[in-house]
Amino acid sequence: MAPRPRSERTARDNARARALGYKSYYDYRIHGSGKIPPGEPVRGEALARARGHRSLADLEDLVARGKVTNIVATPVGRRKPDGTYPRVHVDAWTIGPDGKPKRVDFRLTGKQLNRANLRRLKGTMDNQGVFYVDTPSLSLMKYIRPGGKDEDEDEESDTELDETDFEDLAGA
Repeated sequence: MAPRPRSERTARDNARARALGYKSYYDYRIHGSGKIPPGEPVRGEALARARGHRSLADLEDLVARGKVTNIVATPVGRRKPDGTYPRVHVDAWTIGPDGKPKRVDFRLTGKQLNRANLRRLKGTMDNQGVFYVDTPSLSLMKYIRPGGKDEDEDEESDTELDETDFEDLAGA
């Protein structure tokens, strides 16, 4: 038997969720697949965990509040002809209430990756003094020899990022 088309499954799932008092199947999932009563708000960490990711707005808010110390942004997927990537995985490092570093994951997609949004985020990071690496590269490994000795230890290498690097994620 062939699987049902997505639209039929979606309609069926939404109807079941509505019968239980939820707005939609998504609302049902956000509420812990029915563990949290319908209408009870789900916010913060619980919402992020239920969605499985955090958005650009969540990242900007965390950075603006001065909670982020470091960011590593990794493009995901094949680079498009216009130079953009379909997704970017962002690891943001914060200091938890216990004083220990905590990694918070963000997955940026679609309109979140337009040039204006990334410039705004970069400006916020610069204002807050957040250290970031936007395109981790295995080419950095060429400077490390097996056994822990670095090549040309006395020689300086140009590994600093300039202001255009973060924008490269949105395409040149």
